Amino acid sequence: MAKSAVQKHIHKVKRLRFKSGNHMYFCTLPDCYFKVNPALFLGKKTICWRCGEEFIMNEYSLRLARPHCEKCHKTKSEDKEEIHIDDIVSPSAQDTNSTIPLSDKLTAILNKQAASNAVASEGDEDI
Repeated sequence: MAKSAVQKHIHKVKRLRFKSGNHMYFCTLPDCYFKVNPALFLGKKTICWRCGEEFIMNEYSLRLARPHCEKCHKTKSEDKEEIHIDDIVSPSAQDTNSTIPLSDKLTAILNKQAASNAVASEGDEDI
């Protein structure tokens, strides 16, 4: 008897954790019943869950339930924009002897931030 023709492919894996504490990677593609221990999947090719391209599993991606490639990885510091008070407030507004009310200072700061966000969002438009 001949075995059914199984097409070779790159697996798109997802990690599952059992109640016993054991972890296992399963291929999520249809008609594929591949499963493997995560420790044995280090250095193997898989499909990224975010962009869909092939990449090689590294130690970081082994910890993820749905592994993604280095190109799709964002660190927390990239997500946050650092805002410095010197960039927002003009030097005259930072004067401690200023007679401008606090509400006017806050309004000016918020208006300046809204204007800078509007300028930044204009460059992000897709064609």
